[in-house]
Amino acid sequence: MLTLSDSEPSSPTNPLNPEMDIEPDDEWKKILKARISRDLQSMTKEVKDAQMAELRKSNGGPEDQKRFEEEYKSKMESITEVASDQYQIELEKERNKRRWAAGEPMLPGWSKYLEQEQ
Repeated sequence: MLTLSDSEPSSPTNPLNPEMDIEPDDEWKKILKARISRDLQSMTKEVKDAQMAELRKSNGGPEDQKRFEEEYKSKMESITEVASDQYQIELEKERNKRRWAAGEPMLPGWSKYLEQEQ
C-alpha cells in the first residue's frame, strides 16, 4: 500500500508572526495522508495489474522479469512522488487558510490560488 512519510518539512509558526501557530495538528495530517493514499489506490492497482499482465504475456525469462520489475519500481516511485507533492501542497494550502483566518497575510501567490478554489 502507498504510504506517505511521517517526516514532512514543517513550519509550525507563521514567519510573519512567530507567536501564531498555523500548523495543522497530527490528526489533520493523518486524515490528509489517508485521503491521498485512498485517492491514489486506483493508480497503484493499475500499475500492479499491468505488471501482472505483462508477466503473463512474456516468456518469463530473467531479462523480462528484471525489466518488468524496474518498470514497476519506477512507476511506483512516481506515484509516491505525486502523493508527496500533493501532501505538501495541501499542507501549505491549509497553513495559508489559517493565516488568512487569523487576519495575517498569506504567503505570496496563495491568495489567487485560494480565490480560484472558491
